[in-house]
Amino acid sequence: MNNENKPIQFLFISIDITERKNAEEKLRNLSLVADKTDNGVVITDAKGRVEWVNAGFTRMTEYELDEVRNRKPGLFLQGKDTNPKTVNYIREQLKLGNHFEVEILNYAKSGRAYWVNTQISPIKNKVGEIESYIAIQLDVTKRKQNELKLILLERLLQHSSDIVQIVDRNGDFIFINLAASTKLGYTMDELKKMNIKQIELLFKDPTKWDLHVENDLKKSENGKLVHGELRMKNGESYPVEVQANYVEIDGKGFVVALSRDVSSRLEMERKKEEALQNLRIANQELNDFAYIVSHDLKAPLRAIGSLAGWLKTDYESKLDDEGKNILTLLDQRTHRMHNLIEGVLNYSRVGRVKNNLIVQNTQQVVESVVDALSPGDNFKIEVQQNLPDVIFEDIKYGQVFQNLISNAIKYNDKKIGEIKIGVNDLGKEWEFFVSDNGPGIEEQHFKKIFQIFQTLKPRDEYESTGIGLSIVKKIVESNGGKIRVTSEVGIGSTFYFTVPKKQK
Repeated sequence: MNNENKPIQFLFISIDITERKNAEEKLRNLSLVADKTDNGVVITDAKGRVEWVNAGFTRMTEYELDEVRNRKPGLFLQGKDTNPKTVNYIREQLKLGNHFEVEILNYAKSGRAYWVNTQISPIKNKVGEIESYIAIQLDVTKRKQNELKLILLERLLQHSSDIVQIVDRNGDFIFINLAASTKLGYTMDELKKMNIKQIELLFKDPTKWDLHVENDLKKSENGKLVHGELRMKNGESYPVEVQANYVEIDGKGFVVALSRDVSSRLEMERKKEEALQNLRIANQELNDFAYIVSHDLKAPLRAIGSLAGWLKTDYESKLDDEGKNILTLLDQRTHRMHNLIEGVLNYSRVGRVKNNLIVQNTQQVVESVVDALSPGDNFKIEVQQNLPDVIFEDIKYGQVFQNLISNAIKYNDKKIGEIKIGVNDLGKEWEFFVSDNGPGIEEQHFKKIFQIFQTLKPRDEYESTGIGLSIVKKIVESNGGKIRVTSEVGIGSTFYFTVPKKQK
């Protein structure tokens, strides 16, 4: 048979792709919506390999789709600090095909750490097989940071030695720390059911709490410091200082109070006041003693001195040389005793009787002292120029230089005495010095010379009370300075004293 005239036949096979088109349309719509959200959206295949991510995922992780396609998210987003228990939980839920939610620490491409809340859902076909997964990620880094701060703050409050209380407007406890349990004798469970008016004796009348909140705390911008007492479970109480602040959140008022036990401080203040009172009494007794010494001892000495003088004058022709010498010694001893009494009185006043602090022109003070001492032609005195002004007690500043310079003159054993007066700048203080070329002092006596009544030479050889340097030391130290000496026997000595650089 000739097939050339046989008609051509066509076979048409019709396939319904409506479902696929609908799925593609839904995916396009999902992509458009997903790209508008800040959340990260990830679609993976059944094995968890990335097929598609939205712009939010890229912003969060810094990875583009081409960089992560066919990769499992856990392999490039999780790091060494990611909790392994969380990772194992994710794997277990994926195997079970469950919808679940988890919070996990991830790392961006740059290494930046961030926290995400991730909801993962399986996508199944008609027969229930998992074809893919969709994960929606929300960046919760700020929330986690705030939660960490809250945890740290709560631990700080819990371990504070002061009692921390947060109460509502009615005085019911919202929070109270462990110190309250320790110091009040209640368990934490008991305290949580209590009201502040049950332990705070400042508000014995319940109505005072509301008045305190409304009139004091609510109107105070920086909180209110009040004093009261806390009642313990055993009925005893102790004094506290309470720093209270009113806080309003979403229209609800709260009071945050910090209660500090001031029992020890009040006891210390009581002892301090008692000590001050005893000191005032002692000072008054010392003043009375000084008055007695000044009047009751000086008067007989003056009488003895006068009698010795009259005997020497009226009976001069009748006295032999030995008698005249005895009267001379008596006059000298009387004069020495008078100076000794004056020295003791001056020493007792230093540090106890304060003069006004004034700006002292050191140059003028030193030149006035040298002029008043009139050392004589056998002394060469060199005074450094431009000596600094200082703040020091009136009169006493001159006393320091007067004692040091007069000693340098009195004890000098050279034919030509040399004395130098100057200053060194030590930064926070001035160090003044008075040096001489006298006999010098052995090192073993450096401390002794500053002690009261101590002299290195016999008093009959050098008229001295042994109080001068002890007074100088006391004056210098009471004005915030220190004094020291360096010396070489046969060469001379240098006395140094410091004065703080102060603003008046």
